[in-house]
Amino acid sequence: IILKVASGKANENDFYTWIKNHQA
Repeated sequence: IILKVASGKANENDFYTWIKNHQA
């Protein structure tokens, strides 16, 4: 996710999906 955000290619759906998938 960090690389995606740094590249500016990540959209909000990608971000929130990643967060959901990595919640403890």
